[in-house]
Amino acid sequence: MKQYLESQRSWLKVETLPGYSPDLNPVEDLWGNIKGQELANRCVAGLGEAEDGVSSGMARVRQSQLGFSFLHHAGLYCKKENPRLCRGGSRSLTVPGVRLSTLL
Repeated sequence: MKQYLESQRSWLKVETLPGYSPDLNPVEDLWGNIKGQELANRCVAGLGEAEDGVSSGMARVRQSQLGFSFLHHAGLYCKKENPRLCRGGSRSLTVPGVRLSTLL
């Protein structure tokens, strides 16, 4: 991994994060949202039922702008260089001072 990261230095800046940094991790906001909606006050009979709740929560977030809110909360945002960019396919994510292109 270190070799690969070194080979990408022209466009990639690696920032070391603290061991536990929920404010910098958009997935923490995603899980918190799903736990507060689909899994709130729910007593599941098994893992399948819990999986159904998580799946429906993920679908709800995908159909809304919440995912972008979670990125924004973590200091990331999607540059809308073309109208299709931020709705599937290649996306350009920017951390202040760093531009990352990725598939989401």
